[in-house]
Amino acid sequence: MTITANGKERVLTDGASVDMVLRELRLAPERVVVEHNGAALHRDRYAETVLREGDRLEIAQMVGGG
Repeated sequence: MTITANGKERVLTDGASVDMVLRELRLAPERVVVEHNGAALHRDRYAETVLREGDRLEIAQMVGGG
């Protein structure tokens, strides 16, 4: 299946979850905010949210500094 993540198409296996995409991108779930099809997705739901053909993800990584 094909989804769009941050404006780029990505080909995933059927049944892939948001958590799987984050791991593939080497992003720590506790350091990102994810929007799934225009709606903010609570971090507790990353593993259980199964993606479908055409879904859109926007992933913002939090950066600390001082």
